[in-house]
Formats: sequence, C-alpha cells, structure tokens
Amino acid sequence: MNNRQKTELDGALQWSLRALAQDAETQFEIYRSYNEAADDLISYFNHCIRKQDSDFLSKNEDIAQLSALIASKSGVGDFPNAEAILRSECGFQNYRTAISLIPGQPFQ
Repeated sequence: MNNRQKTELDGALQWSLRALAQDAETQFEIYRSYNEAADDLISYFNHCIRKQDSDFLSKNEDIAQLSALIASKSGVGDFPNAEAILRSECGFQNYRTAISLIPGQPFQ
C-alpha cells in the first residue's frame, strides 16, 4: 500500500469543503450570520481536519495545501471576517480556487 494514497473524505469534511467552495451569498445563508460566517467556515474546516488520522494531510496534498493557505491568513488583522468572503483579494476566492482543483470531488 502506498503511503501517499489518498484517504477518502468523511461526510463532515466534504460538507466543510462544499461550504468553503460556495459563493459569498450562499456562505452567508449557510451560517445565517453576516459577521460570523467567515470565522465559522474556517473553524469548522479546522475542526474537521483535526478529526482526521494523523497522516491525513500527508496523504491528501491538495487539502494540505488548502489548510496551509488558510493557516497563512489566520491572525492577519481581523481575518477571517465578512470582508474576506466578499473580496477576492482577501482570501476566500483563493480557497474556492484551491477547492476546485481537488480531483474527483464535486464541491461546487
């Protein structure tokens, strides 16, 4: 068995990725909160990642890259916030793009 073999994604992580892949309006509707949606999306994604096996990210490089991208924005100003969802240069569009590149997963 190859140590780099992808791990099947559980339902919670799939849901989190689908939520992150949505347009801003849909993301606000999911959480029913304009001010807290960005933080909730990121928090839930991180929660889902923490629940995975310790080698999950090493077996799923595309998700590891997304996780690193998210981590690189954490703690920058008041990120994540509603502005991050709305403005592409603030990060969430980068997340949507990264998610769209994950092979074999219909996240849109």
